[in-house]
Amino acid sequence: MKIYDPRRDGPLQPLVPHGLLDLALAGLGLLVLLVGLCVLAPGWFQDPPLPAGGAALAGEATPAWYWLPLLGLFDLLPGGWGLTLGVLMLLALGGLPFWRRGPRLPARQRPLFLKVLLTALTLLLGLFLWGAWRMTA
Repeated sequence: MKIYDPRRDGPLQPLVPHGLLDLALAGLGLLVLLVGLCVLAPGWFQDPPLPAGGAALAGEATPAWYWLPLLGLFDLLPGGWGLTLGVLMLLALGGLPFWRRGPRLPARQRPLFLKVLLTALTLLLGLFLWGAWRMTA
């Protein structure tokens, strides 16, 4: 890591306009690169077109890997309970850092916090594996 020395490196330049100008030029260069790539090679990042008149999907559509826990949850619970439990789990995980905050203990030293967190992560992993098994079965 280079250490700044004002005698050798000269005075610092202010952020406005020098730093913002550098950032704007870098962003403009990236935009030119992306537009040029889209114009010169439009088919590099596209899937091949589907055959005309054929079925759009051959068989059942499968979700992406990050939807597997939700698929497992919907498969295990009947009706709208899967959605309800999913929303409750997200709210619980989002509120977990704010629950029983102690002024002296970090999060790793709170046993109840760790139990709830590990239970939620184990449930999420189990639902992920269940959804993956259901999709491949």
